[in-house]
Amino acid sequence: MRLKNPFEPARSGRVARAHRQDVSMSRSHYHHPGVPATCSEGPMNELREMQLSPITWNPRLGIYESQEPIHHPSPALGTITQSVVILAAIWTLCELPLELLVSPTALEIAASIIGKLIWLSLTLWALTGGQPAKAIFAFCCGASALAIASGLLDERQFFVWGFCLSAVECALKAAAFLLIVAPTARRAAR
Repeated sequence: MRLKNPFEPARSGRVARAHRQDVSMSRSHYHHPGVPATCSEGPMNELREMQLSPITWNPRLGIYESQEPIHHPSPALGTITQSVVILAAIWTLCELPLELLVSPTALEIAASIIGKLIWLSLTLWALTGGQPAKAIFAFCCGASALAIASGLLDERQFFVWGFCLSAVECALKAAAFLLIVAPTARRAAR
């Protein structure tokens, strides 16, 4: 029993025959409750059937539906990586009072506070989130470490305490970047 797709435009001639053949081959993955499912003939089809989610006909809505494929969670951050990420977040909070003291305007104070809140939320997202969260956090760590490192020499000449604080922050963010990126690069190299 062949079901007609109500949204498919009518076809005629040679194009219709070719389309029917394509549809019949592609429908081997579809399963309508009234029609027995077709069996896979080869190992490649069996593999494809395992990877793809089953597609079934929903008669109430008149559409084919698919269940979402099983989500394979990304590996969690290691203990050392988590520790470095948390230390980087704590260090940014420790720097906040000094940044507030040296900020001359209320707008700079607000920018410092908002920046720290964004950094803390990004840190929490990276610790609890999936691969995109870790990638965004690693990118922000790398960019921040480069920005801090570029101004370290000038800061050392004018403000030694600020240089020490910035050097520790740069080291923590660079370490967090490397600890997040290195395992991913090793997995990709395999």
